[in-house]
Amino acid sequence: DSTQGRIYAAVAHLEELAGDKNQQMLYDEKAIAHGVTYPDVYFDLAKLYVLKNRLGDARAVLKCGVEMNPESPLANEYLGTFLMTYDRAYDDALLYFQKMISIDSSAVGALYNAGLCAYRLKNYPLMKFYFGRFLILNPDRRVATQVDEILRSAPN
Repeated sequence: DSTQGRIYAAVAHLEELAGDKNQQMLYDEKAIAHGVTYPDVYFDLAKLYVLKNRLGDARAVLKCGVEMNPESPLANEYLGTFLMTYDRAYDDALLYFQKMISIDSSAVGALYNAGLCAYRLKNYPLMKFYFGRFLILNPDRRVATQVDEILRSAPN
């Protein structure tokens, strides 16, 4: 990280707290241009781009975030979630969730999302694997009940 990039990231955060999304976007962009590596800066800018329906820019920023932070669970999760949600690119998204799981095997969000991607890809053995690990680690019965329903609805 350059010092200038960290300063811009801090100013962007202040603009976020002040509720000025345009200034936040400006300073997030400057922070990234100066090589900041904080995954949240990339995520925050991508969220702002999504609000402005700039999905291509959001995707590019999140990919850059992974390139700058390849071992960051958050950077991988953010890009995987975007690809799953906006692009419905379940095969690509699954790769980022798998990367996150390889970094942090107890990442319940990544296990859940990997299970969803596998379900959408009709890879039911893989879906059962990820959802099974998710159910072991997740104490939230409401979500576990939803996962149980997906598991029961899937072909054997």
